[in-house]
Amino acid sequence: MTNADSYPSVNLGYGSCPSSSPTRFPKTATFPVSLVREKIMGPNPLKLCEELLTGSDLPHGSRVCDLGSGTGITSALLAREYGLDVYAVDLWSDPAENRAFFDSLGIPVSSIHPVKADASRGLPFCAGFFDAVVSIDSYNYYGRDSRYLDERLLPYVRTGGELHLSIPGMVHDCHDDLPSCLLASLPPNSSSTCTTWRGGNVCLDNPAARASSTCAR
Repeated sequence: MTNADSYPSVNLGYGSCPSSSPTRFPKTATFPVSLVREKIMGPNPLKLCEELLTGSDLPHGSRVCDLGSGTGITSALLAREYGLDVYAVDLWSDPAENRAFFDSLGIPVSSIHPVKADASRGLPFCAGFFDAVVSIDSYNYYGRDSRYLDERLLPYVRTGGELHLSIPGMVHDCHDDLPSCLLASLPPNSSSTCTTWRGGNVCLDNPAARASSTCAR
């Protein structure tokens, strides 16, 4: 992956979780299956995260924001298996609970930092604070505004940094013929959301950023 001169390189993953294989996902395999099942909130985020970081050259100790970190299991992966300095940022999880979880895994306090913050309103960090941002299946909740990437996320990433974003997707575009089971679960006035995500690419409104799609299959 080659970084852009003035914008972070953007690595996008779409679709469902990749097929299971300990040899394909050796870092994921270091976590007990029982623990993964307890912590995940959808497709296996460890595999998605490992898939996204394939080919990344982030050096040991790089400062990374795990944005929308949830129960913290992807943050644990980034800190323990990649040796990164991780800020586990989430609105709904309890930082104290996540800290206890990190401690139970023996991850040093100095290398992982649970933070409670609302990503949709900006982040409590200085400009250029992070070397990279990782977001596993959460960007679609707070980044739907076309201005979000440029105005509320990129300012916190250093010049030439990296964005690794995994967002839910479908194998085939069904926006013109949504299945009844999906319509039944959609909230009222959700058509704008469908239109926003029709392109399936979070950086369509930021042409200066380079998108490298690593579709998960």
